[in-house]
Amino acid sequence: MTRYESSTVSIGFKILIKELIKQLNEDNFYVVKKLFEEGFIPDSNGTVNEEFKTIIEDEDIPDDCDEYKKHLKKHFKKIFSINKDDEKVSINDMYLLVPVHKIMETTRWGKNRKGVNGTFCEIDFDIENLKEQIKNEYEHMFSKYHVVFMLNQEAD
Repeated sequence: MTRYESSTVSIGFKILIKELIKQLNEDNFYVVKKLFEEGFIPDSNGTVNEEFKTIIEDEDIPDDCDEYKKHLKKHFKKIFSINKDDEKVSINDMYLLVPVHKIMETTRWGKNRKGVNGTFCEIDFDIENLKEQIKNEYEHMFSKYHVVFMLNQEAD
């Protein structure tokens, strides 16, 4: 069977999931819903992202702000991960990483791939300008987020 893998470096932001849910309201509902759909959770080798996406992509997920909030709270309280100190951590206490600007990406295909894969890009962007763009786009909708670099690895 052929395997597909990709790695993407982006600049975006991180926000605690419980903070995002707490700040969810009618005004930012569709934006926050989209952030949950596009974001991911930093998780080295666990199944947190698979469980998270199952909840977010549920075909019966409510399209009403209050019901959506209840749905997330109900299902998120069931998801846990083990941190590096072997402590059980709720998904509510994890960060949602939301890519905003892709910096570079590499992909590979094949059966039982081994070895090194890599890429590079010129630094042709102004990081302060990107941080300001993210701030201008999201600060009026919610707070307590931080602009970060992120690496997203996916495999099928």
